[in-house]
Amino acid sequence: MSAAPSTFYKVGGALPQNVPSYVTRGSDRDLYEALKAGEFCYVLNSRQMGKTSLMVRTLAKLQANGWAGIIIDFSSKDSQVDKPDQWYDGIINQLNRQFDLLDRPAFRGWLKERDFIAPVERLAEFIETVLLPSHERPIVVFIDEIDSTLGLPFTDDFFALIRACYNKRAENLDYERLTFALLGVAAPSELIGDAKRTPFNIGESIDLKGFEFEEALPLATGLTGKAERPEEVLREILHWTGGQPFLTQRLCQLVADSDAEISAHNEMTRVQHLVESRLIENWESQDHQEHLKTIRKRLLDDEQKAGYLLELYRAIRQAGNLPAENQPEERELQLSGLVVKRDNQLRVYNPIYVAVFDEDWINTELQKLRPYSESFRAWVVSGKTDSSRLLRGGALVEAERWAGEKATRSAEDREFLAASRAQQREEEIAAKEREAELAREKQGREAAEAAEQIQAEANRQAQRKIRRGSFVLGGALAAAVVLGGLAWGAVGQLRAANQQREEAENLAKTAQQELTQIQQEKEQVAQDLTQANDKVAKANKELAQRQETLNTVEAQRQVVYDQLKKTEQQAKGQQGLLAQLKQDLANADAAVDQAKQAEQEAQRNADQAASDLFVAQKALAEVAQEQQEIAALNDTTKALSGLIRDLYIIEKPEAARDAIEQIGLSFTDFTEDKTELKQVLLNSSLALAHLNLISADNTNERAQERINEAQMQIKQSVRLVEANPNIFNASASGRAIAFFTYAVQGNLREEQDYFLGEQELPNADLFYEQAFSYVSETPSFNQDITQGTVGESFRQLLAPSSTESFGDQFQALVIASLKKHYDFRARQSIRELDLVLAQYQWQKADDLTNHVLIASALSKDLNISAANIACPILREIDTLWIKHSAGHFGFRVQREIYEKTGNALDFRVQGDIHEETGNALESSNEVSWIKFAYEVGWNRISGDIEEILRTRESELGEQIEWLSYRELLWSEGMNGRELQASNVPIGHLPFLLADSSKPGFVRLRFSQCRL
Repeated sequence: MSAAPSTFYKVGGALPQNVPSYVTRGSDRDLYEALKAGEFCYVLNSRQMGKTSLMVRTLAKLQANGWAGIIIDFSSKDSQVDKPDQWYDGIINQLNRQFDLLDRPAFRGWLKERDFIAPVERLAEFIETVLLPSHERPIVVFIDEIDSTLGLPFTDDFFALIRACYNKRAENLDYERLTFALLGVAAPSELIGDAKRTPFNIGESIDLKGFEFEEALPLATGLTGKAERPEEVLREILHWTGGQPFLTQRLCQLVADSDAEISAHNEMTRVQHLVESRLIENWESQDHQEHLKTIRKRLLDDEQKAGYLLELYRAIRQAGNLPAENQPEERELQLSGLVVKRDNQLRVYNPIYVAVFDEDWINTELQKLRPYSESFRAWVVSGKTDSSRLLRGGALVEAERWAGEKATRSAEDREFLAASRAQQREEEIAAKEREAELAREKQGREAAEAAEQIQAEANRQAQRKIRRGSFVLGGALAAAVVLGGLAWGAVGQLRAANQQREEAENLAKTAQQELTQIQQEKEQVAQDLTQANDKVAKANKELAQRQETLNTVEAQRQVVYDQLKKTEQQAKGQQGLLAQLKQDLANADAAVDQAKQAEQEAQRNADQAASDLFVAQKALAEVAQEQQEIAALNDTTKALSGLIRDLYIIEKPEAARDAIEQIGLSFTDFTEDKTELKQVLLNSSLALAHLNLISADNTNERAQERINEAQMQIKQSVRLVEANPNIFNASASGRAIAFFTYAVQGNLREEQDYFLGEQELPNADLFYEQAFSYVSETPSFNQDITQGTVGESFRQLLAPSSTESFGDQFQALVIASLKKHYDFRARQSIRELDLVLAQYQWQKADDLTNHVLIASALSKDLNISAANIACPILREIDTLWIKHSAGHFGFRVQREIYEKTGNALDFRVQGDIHEETGNALESSNEVSWIKFAYEVGWNRISGDIEEILRTRESELGEQIEWLSYRELLWSEGMNGRELQASNVPIGHLPFLLADSSKPGFVRLRFSQCRL
């Protein structure tokens, strides 16, 4: 029998407020703090990461702290995708109903009066003229499922409007109360798709990470009763899920609903069994595996990208950790939820995804997408060197046809097909070369055979000639044989025939001689015949040449004859030709005159064209120069905007607003539309912003980088001022900007001295004096600028009696630099305070503490108030007092005594001013305050203190003597151990009485600064 389903866990959807299984992550704190600070935020991550639950809880927390808020879910507006008017009016309607702004008739009338303007302008006007004036509280607008809008043709305007709301903070302070939070599955670059527009480049990205073990410990509560060691089971669950919120809740639910209890040391086996049997095996056929199917859909929906995404995923899966290159496809994998980036390394989110989306699954899906996946994969595995895996013939044609239908293919696909085509061309060329080689070999053989045949035929002809000579010689020999036979036949007549024999022999000899002579004559005839043939050939050649010469001469004769006839005909018309020539000459003279006139006109046109070209080139150069100057101004403005964001992050909104005001001044009439004034103002503002960020940098190395950046910018400004004296001396704006530049250079020198100890550089007061050379006021600087003379001289310029009349813009620049000077004064005094405390000079230390607090307050807005004292400064002072007095003195010591004597943490006392409302505070328990002052030794009470404190408050003043500053127990030279052994009360110092009976203003910051 299966166990009843657990109700502790909530799997899927937004988690209600009362669900105990909600896991609070660092992103909960990050989003809340960022929104509370007025930052625009976006939480862009994969599905089922807990974005909606985070949004609901953050809104509830903000509302509990006095915020107004609304959630707009874009996924519910699908029916309005082709109706921009209804889409925008729907948002306006939601805002109106949520914040109860206009009643129904008034709202309809408001919309009708503005139906002639664009929908996005209508929404912008509603925000500015209705929403913001109707609410004094800060407002947050959460927009969920923003990815539902990415395909709409008109939502670029909506996100541009959100960016405009952020930018309007510089000119309308009401917009500082309005902030937005965007949530969905998208990248910031996708929010404004029009490449011609500025991208969506504002806001703080909230990194929504998975559950860490310590964060997820509340989930172990639901496993109690199902496991002997619930926390170990949770550890195994997080191993499998990687902290992915949906999978973690689901796997916890599976464990809680399982039949058997998990015994100690059996956690790994049991959790693995549940994962494999309920999540991994046959996951595609299970109805409840929507989470995994959503990931699959995200990967494969876009067929044009799917192949590359799968290959990239395979590479990450095989490598374990792959360095990120910030490519769009990497972001796509992260938004699918399959891959996560940590420490600039990409890895698969968890082992469940590794097991589900394995190599077999990848190959199967690639086969569906790529018909040549097997060959492709083998080629990639070989390091792209195995040419036998490349495609050829019909397979290559088919693959290229398939690839041609895909608008987007992976780079490796293109490389594979290109390599296949190149390989096929190389093989075709090699085949043709082999065929040509065979043809050459065949022609060679045939030529050799023909030569052999010619040689054989020549041999046969020679043999025939030899046989003919032999026949002649044989005939002569035969005649001799016959004669010999006749001689032998007449043996009986030997004597009579001897003479005949001799004659026959002589005849034979004669015949032989004749035969030899005939052979010689034959050879001579053959030789003569050869010579004759040569002569005939030569004669024929000469004849051909003579015939050719004759033909040439004949042709020339014919030409001469034709010319003669033509000359005769021309002679007949010579008079007419002469007349015509005269007329042609006259016409030529007229044409020459016209040509000269045309040449003169062309020269004039050429001169004018050259002049026009020079003017155009000059204008073009001026335009190019102006474009370069505008680009430089834009680059500086962008850099300054980045520093403004950093200033807000480190909680220096006043410095950030100063920088914003300076950007605004650079693009108003204040700079007289002169590039030099704009560039100097922006460069000096950029330098000052770097200096204002220094106090947030924890190392001298980072401070050095800031100082170097500031020095580079201020050098550019000074160079421009010195190169253009006419511009910077000719107008009030020029002198004001020059003053600001040298004042910031003075700020820079102070920081160099503070951090780097560069004593060989000029003193800061030299630069301040240079600044004052541009105004009529005379400064009174001492060599020791820490004595306050800089501040006094600057304040002369801000006084109503000042002879300067540069206006509010000049005063804004003076104030910006002066506040930075006071910031330096505060930190410089802290350094001196540390040295004085180390020498146990308690009275001097108390005086320095007062200087530090005043300088810190002035560095914010030149007003001495509790709210202006920077918490880091207050904490640093407190730490020094406690350290050097061994815990005997300090703000935290005073606070503990203050609470023990029954005083409220906000230190409200009759006559104090509330730092937010500015109203006088009502009376607190004056008895508690008197008791606190008595404990720390700031008053004297004669008699029994408890009895006296029971007296009516109106009579207390008669029995209490408040110590003056001189009467305090300064205990000069006593260390912490000696103080503890003395009669000096704990918490006696620092002395922070505003007068003889009320707490000083500083203690109003104790609670806020968490002392």
